Amino acid sequence: MRVWILMSVLLAVAFSTSTAAEPIVKTLTTEQAKKLAIAPGDLELNGLTELTDECALALGQHSGNLYLNGLTKLSDASAKSLSTAAVAPFRIELLGLTDVSVEALVWLAAHPKAVFPAKFYSDLSKPHKLKSVTIVDATLLASRVVGALNLNGLVSLSDPAAQALAQHKGGGLALNGLTALSDEAILSLAQHKGDLYLNGLTRISDDAAAGLTSHQGDLSLSGLKQISSQAWVSLRTHAAGKVILSPTLKSE
Repeated sequence: MRVWILMSVLLAVAFSTSTAAEPIVKTLTTEQAKKLAIAPGDLELNGLTELTDECALALGQHSGNLYLNGLTKLSDASAKSLSTAAVAPFRIELLGLTDVSVEALVWLAAHPKAVFPAKFYSDLSKPHKLKSVTIVDATLLASRVVGALNLNGLVSLSDPAAQALAQHKGGGLALNGLTALSDEAILSLAQHKGDLYLNGLTRISDDAAAGLTSHQGDLSLSGLKQISSQAWVSLRTHAAGKVILSPTLKSE
């Protein structure tokens, strides 16, 4: 009896394994990708080791989670197609990537639910402790942090990273640890829609001050020690929110 029961269990396991297994799709034509794109439900295509730009464009239209963990390479064009065409609420997994450009990573990072290997970005679990950020880090923070973003630990910020952070929506952006920023970086941050805190800056140029007048939200520059009369007038005409300046600020 025990032997019969054991055999029955083994047969049941073997049968369930063989029937549950699905074929691994290793290649796709553009036409096949277009047909899959309109199929309901998730698409598990982890067997793919190559993806043409045409197939990526088609799969980017799919309304469902998309699993492409077998890919080790992804072109810039494919990354853009997957990230801009895909429906944002759905997940895109690309955990097998090893060879990919910064531009492609930035496209993926801009999608709120695209997942790629952690080796391509910093530990972003505690943003306020970061001393610096890459453009990929900045894009991830801007696209995925809901509410206020505290980056007061930053001591430097590149122009591309500033442009990426400016895309952050839904709350204030605090960068009080920065003591200097290029005009280009300030002009990019001026496009941020939300309160902006730059209290570490001690000086800004006339051009930067003029650019900040278009900022949408409160603007805090309480660390400024001396600015030109032209810059002061520009800041005082900031109409989309209050401007916080030091009471001891001197105008040249």
